[in-house]
Amino acid sequence: MSSQPVPGSWKYLPAEIRTSILTLLVQESESLASFATVSPEWQSMVGHRTFSQITLTLNDIEDFDRYTCRNRALVRFIRLSLSLRSYELDDKSSIGQSKSFYSTLSRWEPTGTLVLAISIDQAPSDLWCRSAYCSLSGNLGSNQPRKLVLLGNFHRTDEDPDWPPRFPTSKLAEGLAHASQGLEQLSVAYVVDASPFPQACGTAPLEWPDLTSLTLTSCLFGPDTSAASIDDMIEQAAEVARRMPKLEVVELWNVRPGLAAAFIYRFPGPSRPAEIAWRGTWEYGPSPFVVRAWEAVALGRGGCNITPIVREILDGDLVESDCDAIPQLKFLTEVAKSTSIGGVDWSEKWDDYEAGHCREAVVCE
Repeated sequence: MSSQPVPGSWKYLPAEIRTSILTLLVQESESLASFATVSPEWQSMVGHRTFSQITLTLNDIEDFDRYTCRNRALVRFIRLSLSLRSYELDDKSSIGQSKSFYSTLSRWEPTGTLVLAISIDQAPSDLWCRSAYCSLSGNLGSNQPRKLVLLGNFHRTDEDPDWPPRFPTSKLAEGLAHASQGLEQLSVAYVVDASPFPQACGTAPLEWPDLTSLTLTSCLFGPDTSAASIDDMIEQAAEVARRMPKLEVVELWNVRPGLAAAFIYRFPGPSRPAEIAWRGTWEYGPSPFVVRAWEAVALGRGGCNITPIVREILDGDLVESDCDAIPQLKFLTEVAKSTSIGGVDWSEKWDDYEAGHCREAVVCE
């Protein structure tokens, strides 16, 4: 036989009124710990309020797993606030703490939507790095992005990267293919490789009706890769380009110390010959199959055959960083120019502030 609530007691109130009272309490009170001891009902309400949104600093990460072990299902939003000290190349303490945080999250069982927001407060001595990000344009007629630039880390070959490789790259490429359909300009450097991008585009009948320029990096561009493999990748890119009716420029490139290479296609307009250029630090030239594939792209736009192909051999001894190679590769799009990397003379700062210091920038214009 169940006992009836005593008149005037908490449980005597209708459930709707109890919920309204508890909601008001948790909204108006700064400290909720004492409320959680009143009853299981109060504890449940306070728990949802306390753990639904969490703000962390690097100092909180060590205890994060222990404090949330029994309430993970309640967490819906995590704000990680990072206050960076003045940058030092060999200081990896922040990286280690961040790895610990992500490792903890990876062990959580999925229980619903979880949003992670990361805010970064730079040290005053590093404010010069802000110019490494392209500015946002406010004169667009639409709220939709027209230009997307993804700049990833530029790791030196003589150092192990601090972060694990990005896997699976096919999934990243597939996501990029779908997300870029409404863009006019797309440039991705060291985030998604150009190699899986054509395959990802081939999984669905995608079209890019407004895309005028496409710039991607590819780790296949290197002297250790066979010419046939490079040809295959560039030819597959041409197949994708045929679904971009306004395409004017394609740039596929790669740079690391001692190595630089770029394949550049340009469509100057109807009734005019298209252009292909290859510049690199080793002997290579697009095969006739590759040339015909890109001629088909130009002819489909009302252009003419490819003009004589430009081939230039660069001196690898002069390539120590991206800033050394970019002027020699003679890019056509602004993303590869010094202005798009903030106007910073990276050749002077490479030893102390390599381009990867800026981590990953996403710019939409």
